[in-house]
Parts: sequence; C-alpha cells; structure tokens
Amino acid sequence: MTLRVVIADDEPLARDQLRHLLSTEHDVTIVRECANGPETVAAVRADKPDLLLLDIQMPDRDGFEVLFELRPEETPAVIFVTAYDQYALKAFEVRALDYLLKPVDPRRLREALRRVAAQGPRSAAEQDKDRLADLLREVSERRRSYQRLAVPSGDKILFLPTESIFSFEASGNYVQIHAAGGKYLRRQTLSSLAERLDPERFVRVHRSWIVNVDSIRELVPWFRHTFILVLENGQRIHMSHTFRDAIDGLLGKRPPSAT
Repeated sequence: MTLRVVIADDEPLARDQLRHLLSTEHDVTIVRECANGPETVAAVRADKPDLLLLDIQMPDRDGFEVLFELRPEETPAVIFVTAYDQYALKAFEVRALDYLLKPVDPRRLREALRRVAAQGPRSAAEQDKDRLADLLREVSERRRSYQRLAVPSGDKILFLPTESIFSFEASGNYVQIHAAGGKYLRRQTLSSLAERLDPERFVRVHRSWIVNVDSIRELVPWFRHTFILVLENGQRIHMSHTFRDAIDGLLGKRPPSAT
C-alpha cells in the first residue's frame, strides 16, 4: 500500500529535507506541500491524504489551529514536526503521539512511517483521534491564559506582558503585581488569577503567592523540607509545605531536602 502524504511546513529547507527523506522510502507519495495553515486545511480536504507531516509553527494558522479547523473524520494520521518546544514535546509524549524534531532524523521518520503503514492509515488516525482531541483541549485551555495584564498606573492603564512579571501577592480582593517595571495593584483575587495563568510558567507556592518559575534564581533550604525562593528581582518568598509538590513537578525534579 502506498502512503499518500501531505507535508506542511513554512520553511523551504525543512520541506526540502522531508521531500528528500521521503524520496528514499518505498510506497510513499507526496501529494502536496503546504507553507501555511490555510493551505494545509485546503490540501487535507481536497487530497484526503493518508498522513499529514505537520509543522507546529506556521504563519496564518499554526499546526494546532489546523487541527482545530479540521473535523475528526477529515483528519488523517498525523506526525508532528517541530523545533525543540518543551511544552509541545511533553504534550506529545504524555499522549504517545508521534513527533519529529528538526532537523529530522531519518531513522525516526522511518519508524513513524512504519507505524502508520503497519496499523493502516485509517486505523492509525482512529487510534490517535481521542489523544488528539485531548491534546487540542489542553492547547485551547492554555491559549485562554493571560498573555498581558491590564493594570492602572496613575491616570493610565498599562498592559504588562506576563513574562515580565516576577510574582503575584494576595492583598484581600486585590493582587499586588511585582514586575520588571515596578509594583502594581490589580483588583482580582489570587485564586481567580491563578485559573488564567499559564501553568507551565506560573506556580502557586503559598496561599498568598504565585511566582514566575522562570524568575526563580535559587532555592534556599528552609524548615519542614521547604524552601525560600529567591527571585531575579531579589524577592525572597517562603514556600508553603502545602504547595511543595506543585513546584517540584514544575521544575521536573525534587530539590534536595532541607536538613
């Protein structure tokens, strides 16, 4: 059986590499090459390929948005192609979805093609359907996260990029924001704010504190196997024992226990 493949990648060199690697595979035919999201959606609907090699980062619509637009019954077997992206790789691995890192390793591509061929394209697509749906639900939730926060500053409203924020401190029905440009007060509870922050970037370490994990400079051992978090702006925040697991999971390993 010949696998009919659509390549979707906005980088000409990446398409060239995939085209070259696929040309060495028996029973593989490239039916279309696409450089952006809309072209990819149109190609899948028109050509009905067995397999879609889908880049995550493309203009107009990225790879996830392509899958959002396609109905489940239109979606072929999918192998994601991506530059290193910690969030994406974790999401794929958790769901056992196939992905290829750029530059593509010929052996990994061959293994992925064989999996699809062995299962049969329709069967492979059907088996991945629920896992893709779960992935897209997570992506949708993640994209609801705040990217910027509006805060009053004198007679103006400032829009702070969340990556510029070191920490959030509860203050009754308000949140004190500690950011690169200073301190700001926003009318919102810490709990409601936590629901809209990117969980890959922000972690609650105390009932009164949320910190940007990228701003953590060091962990100083404290009592009861907890730590003082020292941030890049010099803040020292005591981590509550209740929230120890959250920060351990985010950092990917358990720091050495305090003695």
